[in-house]
Amino acid sequence: MFKSRVNYRALLDNIGVPVISLNKEWKISYVNEAYADMADRSVAELEGRKLLELFPDKVGTPSYSGYLQVLETMQPKCIEFESGGRIFRENIYPAQGGFISIIQETPRIRDEMRTSKSAYRAMFEEVNDALFVFDVNSNSIVDANRQASQMFGYDLSEILQIQLGDLSAEEPPFTKENVAHWIKKVASNNPEPQVAEWLTRDKSGRKFWIELKTISTYFEEREHLLVVVRDITESKETQRRLRESSERYLDLFENSGDMIYVHDLDGNFIRVNKMAEKITGYWQEELLDMNISELIAEDSKNTHYRYKELGRRMAQQKKGKHRPISYEVEIETKHGDRGFLEVSTWLIYRNLEPIAIQGIARDITARKLEETSIRESQQMMADLLEYLPDALMAIDTNGKVFIWNNAMEELTGVPAEKMIGKGNYEYSLPFYGKRRPIVIDQVLRPEDIERDYTRIKQEHYVLTALVEAPVLRGEKHQIWCKAVPLYDHNGLLLGAVETIREMTEVKRIQEYQAMSK
Repeated sequence: MFKSRVNYRALLDNIGVPVISLNKEWKISYVNEAYADMADRSVAELEGRKLLELFPDKVGTPSYSGYLQVLETMQPKCIEFESGGRIFRENIYPAQGGFISIIQETPRIRDEMRTSKSAYRAMFEEVNDALFVFDVNSNSIVDANRQASQMFGYDLSEILQIQLGDLSAEEPPFTKENVAHWIKKVASNNPEPQVAEWLTRDKSGRKFWIELKTISTYFEEREHLLVVVRDITESKETQRRLRESSERYLDLFENSGDMIYVHDLDGNFIRVNKMAEKITGYWQEELLDMNISELIAEDSKNTHYRYKELGRRMAQQKKGKHRPISYEVEIETKHGDRGFLEVSTWLIYRNLEPIAIQGIARDITARKLEETSIRESQQMMADLLEYLPDALMAIDTNGKVFIWNNAMEELTGVPAEKMIGKGNYEYSLPFYGKRRPIVIDQVLRPEDIERDYTRIKQEHYVLTALVEAPVLRGEKHQIWCKAVPLYDHNGLLLGAVETIREMTEVKRIQEYQAMSK
């Protein structure tokens, strides 16, 4: 829950490679700008849509097969595919509720490029990284590729007139002198490839981070260094954001409104936050000497042990890295009070091995008490409806019966279990012997009132009528009906309710009294 507050979207939006996230229904939940550009669509056109509806030709492709395999196995998958004469590597990772795909272009090196000097030059130019060839003896750059020109803003003739140190940002320790000293040290004492990070600048003065990798080699009987340069500005920015994210995580951990904890695979607490004190009544120091099982109320121990055993099996099978386990449990606080927690737990891995379990527990005691109160209130209302002296029925907006009380059973002779859930005017059969609209239907379709009933009274949304039921319990009966619409607390129409009262005997008395006058 607390992780959702971290702005991972902004982080992913700044990654230069295409990234897409889909759920199990193949609906796109996230894409970054790089993926949208590759698909020649906007982010807004992609997010929220199903991938195969947008790109039906994906079916049968290596990507499609990889997605299916990751969804089935929940294991990462790496595939390669070709598009527009370019080769791409796609890394697919399982995620909660779906999967994530990260796509990177792989440089294509043709076999024929390996056979001649011109072929080597072609490879030199096609490499995605900036390349410099540095003559150790003359302390000068003797060659560079196209990517080097693009990265630093110099054309090749200009590059051949400068020193590597001239590309330094001139901010200590990233000075021209230190670059020259490092190159000299590498050439003299380090036959193995050497790697360093450096703050540099281009022709316009823009500063950015690079990774330098030097490889010592000899050709034309002279010592040279092949200097491979990669722009790692985005990587450094990502690292900075990750550090900030880690700091925010620690802040959220300690100041979250939920109990956050980590325990080992046996349930012994390793770390708890401040809210754990408030919820359990134990000090943090006390909790760190306890097992989580000691908090569980007796009535919830079976549930807790069941989920704990599930977590242990997942750890043994090295499954479930992206599958939180959620459940509700009752605890007993230090002071003997009872409370309810909504718990979500997941495995923590180190070097692909499960080492602990992290959990978030939300105090839902007030909600559980409210739910209990609502259930009791609803049960009381249901009992009242069930035992009303008048026959009562209710239908939803689709015309299906969801209330058929005891009095209605007695009136019609039809038990509730044979009527609940029935539609298609099934409820009219006990009264008319055929399927037809009755008064309750006119509430939902008032435009049909005049067609179906000639004597019906309407006041606002309340309909009343005295009608004849020709086959009620095998005889003709006069019944009085009252029907009203049924709304929820938000004003949404749920259906209609009708009460029915048998009036045959009342009519007979009224007729007898009229004849006696």
